[in-house]
Amino acid sequence: MRIHPVIGEGTKMDMGDALPGDEAGRLEEALATVVGDLDPELRSRYAFQVILVPGGGGPYVGLSDGKYWSGGTALWGGDEGSALLSVAEGLQECLMEVCRVVWPECPRHRFGLHARGSREGVVWACEGPRPHVVAPVGALPQPSRRLGGRS
Repeated sequence: MRIHPVIGEGTKMDMGDALPGDEAGRLEEALATVVGDLDPELRSRYAFQVILVPGGGGPYVGLSDGKYWSGGTALWGGDEGSALLSVAEGLQECLMEVCRVVWPECPRHRFGLHARGSREGVVWACEGPRPHVVAPVGALPQPSRRLGGRS
């Protein structure tokens, strides 16, 4: 995976040095980890990348065709934990706002999970009636159920 600035709708240009190398690398590694948590159907349907927007916007998680959601917080890869947390949130936002898919879902309560920092690291947490940690980000049990989405 590489960092891509979006030039126009659906157009991208490779720009591996758009961010400091260590930050770009952390974001790319974090994206690979979070994508690994996706259920196989979503992995086969959507391809993700870290993108930059003209005028210095981003980086954000976007689709390989250049579509992205910039309504959330830009990604930050200052350290491994921050990169993993921000990419997990960014991928969730992209799935929800661009693809209309809620992911991941708590297997017990069917509520959407949230990426959270904890003493154990970055985790997928259910904030339902009985809040609990479901799994570390990168180790979500498969298949993860999802709500909504386009066919």
